[in-house]
Amino acid sequence: MDRVTILIALLIALLAVAVGYVIYCVSTIVVAIVKDHIASRKPRRKFQHPEFGVLTLDGELWNGKAGRNANEIPFLVAGSDSAPDSGLMQRLSWFLDNFTELERIALNFIRKQEPEVRHGKFTFTSVSFLWEERPKQFAMEFDLAGDDDGIWRVEFDDNQPQFLGRDD
Repeated sequence: MDRVTILIALLIALLAVAVGYVIYCVSTIVVAIVKDHIASRKPRRKFQHPEFGVLTLDGELWNGKAGRNANEIPFLVAGSDSAPDSGLMQRLSWFLDNFTELERIALNFIRKQEPEVRHGKFTFTSVSFLWEERPKQFAMEFDLAGDDDGIWRVEFDDNQPQFLGRDD
């Protein structure tokens, strides 16, 4: 066998591997799309809360909107497949009662941590209570005018801001 024949055989083998890899990738994408479509056809689980109305299970979190003082506040709360965690729902109620003060604390924390946005206009977007075993930990999220891709998040522990994050 001469070198040209060996080179051609090697290139054919590499091409076969590349085609196999492309087929594998495409089939993985198709399977993911089909699974997502099937999951989207399932009805979302609902829960009627006596104080906060209808909550919807989205993955592993319950979401809803709570109103106090003419403000509707979007929230996420951890729980089981059948209901949100009752302790976290009590913390949500506490949060709503203290919303104005907590929002002020969070915005002051953002401006202290990131002085370049100290004059920016922030808008509260949601609150999350994600850890059943740590009910005093929660996160507040904000949009910043002019920062269309960013979500600013202040994480609280024991009612004090501890961490500032920005997600794209």
